[in-house]
Amino acid sequence: MDKKHISGRAFAAFAFLLPMAGCGGGGDDGNPPVAVPPANQSPAVVIDAPKGDVLELSTVTLSAAKSSDPDGDGMTFSWKQVSGIEVELSNANTAEVSFKLPKLRNTEKLEFEVKVTDDNDRSTSKRVEVTAREANGLLYVERAGDDGVLYFYHPSFEQPLKLSPPAPVDGWMEILDHVVFPDHRRAAFVAGSSEATNVIIAELDGSGSHDVTGNVPSEGFEIHVAPSPDGKWLAMLGALETPGVSELFIVPVDSVDGSDRVKVSGEITASDGNPGDGEIDGDVDDHRFAWLPDSSGIVFLGDLVTDNEKELFLGRVDGERVSLGVLPAEERAFAISPSGDVIAAFGHVVGDAAVGEEIGLFAAFADGSPPRELFRGPSALDIGNPVPLEWSPNGEQLAFAFDRPDLGSEELYLVAADQLSADDVRTVGGASADMEVDISSHFAWSPDGAHLAYTGNVQDHSRDDLYVIPSDSQDGSDRVRIPWPDTNSNDTAAIGNIVFSPDGTGIAFSVWSDEIAHQEQLHVAPLTGAIASRISGPTLHDGVVDMHDVSWVNDGSALVFVADSEIDFVNELFRAEADGGGTMRLSPDITALDGQVEAITVSADGTMVAFDLEVDELDQVFIVPADAIDNAESVRISNVSPEDLNGDGDPDGFAYVVGWVGPDPE
Repeated sequence: MDKKHISGRAFAAFAFLLPMAGCGGGGDDGNPPVAVPPANQSPAVVIDAPKGDVLELSTVTLSAAKSSDPDGDGMTFSWKQVSGIEVELSNANTAEVSFKLPKLRNTEKLEFEVKVTDDNDRSTSKRVEVTAREANGLLYVERAGDDGVLYFYHPSFEQPLKLSPPAPVDGWMEILDHVVFPDHRRAAFVAGSSEATNVIIAELDGSGSHDVTGNVPSEGFEIHVAPSPDGKWLAMLGALETPGVSELFIVPVDSVDGSDRVKVSGEITASDGNPGDGEIDGDVDDHRFAWLPDSSGIVFLGDLVTDNEKELFLGRVDGERVSLGVLPAEERAFAISPSGDVIAAFGHVVGDAAVGEEIGLFAAFADGSPPRELFRGPSALDIGNPVPLEWSPNGEQLAFAFDRPDLGSEELYLVAADQLSADDVRTVGGASADMEVDISSHFAWSPDGAHLAYTGNVQDHSRDDLYVIPSDSQDGSDRVRIPWPDTNSNDTAAIGNIVFSPDGTGIAFSVWSDEIAHQEQLHVAPLTGAIASRISGPTLHDGVVDMHDVSWVNDGSALVFVADSEIDFVNELFRAEADGGGTMRLSPDITALDGQVEAITVSADGTMVAFDLEVDELDQVFIVPADAIDNAESVRISNVSPEDLNGDGDPDGFAYVVGWVGPDPE
């Protein structure tokens, strides 16, 4: 076909199609265009959550109520938890969800997700993270007449939680021993009443409590308790089964009634097998028992029938009892190394092994290896509790001290954990080290175990000085003297309240001396031997000052302590800035309250201080932030009634601090 020629038929077809090419929009045929509907859009999700950290045991609300749908559709909501410690969600299918936080251990992060769906099944999901932290709560006891009640104060509670059961009708209830579990979620305490004695484990979130002893006759209420480091077991020492005999038991913390407890102290015969001493042989010695760090068992001392000897035992949680060795000594204390491998036992050597009045130090081993005698020497020391026997925090060294009448001095010794033999004991203070050691104030380890501080004096003068030695000192000659201002060798001075700073680079101590007008003042010094700075003076008050309960706040910026005020023989709570920036009273105005601070307890994280304060002849419990800007921040949390229950004309109630339950130092 000729490409230039188009047939008539083809041209007609082409002409017919031309008008149709313009159809479909803007035609002049009068028909409106067909609108294509826009695609449905997903909801836009907005979540409102608490700003900053929230406290344990509080109720938290998350809201997606500000979410919207661009198309104006209705919306449904579905919440779920994505991660973190499990909580129970309330109203999880509504715009607003809530949950109550459990008792925590330090800080937890929880993540949640909400899915918002519109009527056209279009959905959007969004997540939010909540940081929850443990808060400082306080255990304390209120007494009214013969009745005692254990309470748990917590900032998330509207009012303190009562933990102990009510007293018997026409009877009495007394709170005896009490401990907090390592997970900070439970407390165990001994409630002795006119009818019975019970060991109770209470949940600190208020969810309940349970008795793990059954009713022990009231005459057997001398019961002591200790939780295992992992918080799964509770040790109980007392006459739970055999009247007059202390026996050691282990019970699971989730025990319903204590019937599944196991006895680890063995079968006891309630007889005097050692005629003449008038005591039952075979019971567990006093309340000297301690868990191994790994919670695998508990170490305790048991009396033997032979004259005053002790046997050191390890009781396993399954009831197995292992002897760690018979020690020829009337033991008065033992200390378990941080690793749990070594148990150092200290006491008077007795029996055929004794030569005169001697003190012995023995090392027993958790693996059952035969015990070793590390040291023996004549001593006039009446060993009490506590005794000068302590492992360094890092477990590398053991320090001990006692009076040596044969040398005419008090001696300080070190022995390394990996060199436990008599030949490896080092004398680092005492006559042989040209240093008269004052062991009446014991000694103090730095937090990292690198240094040991003690009081003593070089023999050319008679006043106390403060010294620091490295933990690997061989003979004490590398000691560093910590001087304080305005002192001379003729002053009468006594040092006390030795406390290392949290980071171990400095040390605080109090000095009572003639030089500072018969006052006890607080000082802070580096470990280099530079002169200390007096931070509570130069004269905190007029007249005699007695200082005690000295503690650092956790960041090392300040110390809190109790000291006499301007009012004679009245104690108040103070904070002193470690850099010498000043001293401030934290307790309320005692002149108005007519009372005094009895004791203080600083929370583990160093942020709060609790104290007993006498108010109108009643001891009440107060708390105050350690960094308070004035004493108006002190808050009374107890509510002891000023009733005269016994008719003697004086109020019978009082309250006292048991201890803080709160986060660890950061």
